[in-house]
Amino acid sequence: MGQGLEERSAIIAEVGEKNYMASFAREMPVHTVQLDGFWISRYPVTRRNYFKFQASSGYKTLAQREKWIRVWNPDKEQLEQKHGGEWTDPGFPQNGDHPVVNVAYEDVLALSKWLSTHCHRLFQPPSEAQWEYACRAGTTTPFYFGRTIHSDQANFDGRKGSLFSDPGRFRQGTTPVTQFRDQA
Repeated sequence: MGQGLEERSAIIAEVGEKNYMASFAREMPVHTVQLDGFWISRYPVTRRNYFKFQASSGYKTLAQREKWIRVWNPDKEQLEQKHGGEWTDPGFPQNGDHPVVNVAYEDVLALSKWLSTHCHRLFQPPSEAQWEYACRAGTTTPFYFGRTIHSDQANFDGRKGSLFSDPGRFRQGTTPVTQFRDQA
């Protein structure tokens, strides 16, 4: 788990040494992690799934209770607080097949608890090591499909490109969870 020297160098070139040390340095060095078997969903939780959870449980998200969310401002390249937003109104078009966004970790835990109760199995968010293992799909490259990424392979702000990508699209929102090829 973690990032190798090549990946580290590319990230530093992209974000600068100071930002790297603040946000990414804990990913070094590459290290072995022993994972017990685990299951992880093939797709993120969709808006349709989350609506069913809320309708059945009556649960209100942190954003619904506090009346604000944090949203990414791509022009300023930073998170900003937005009053009045929540998962049902993220600020860009979505349908039921898109991933739910603007939910806090405590909201994820509430969904996990509800699923566990209703399905009689333990559901929980993946650990960092489980998430990385699933995302890399058994590879040692930065991405499961290799050392580079393009906006035709995943949804991200591809306008500028980077050491990991050539310039590409910026969709300014989410895509249906089945839009891109599966990892494994």
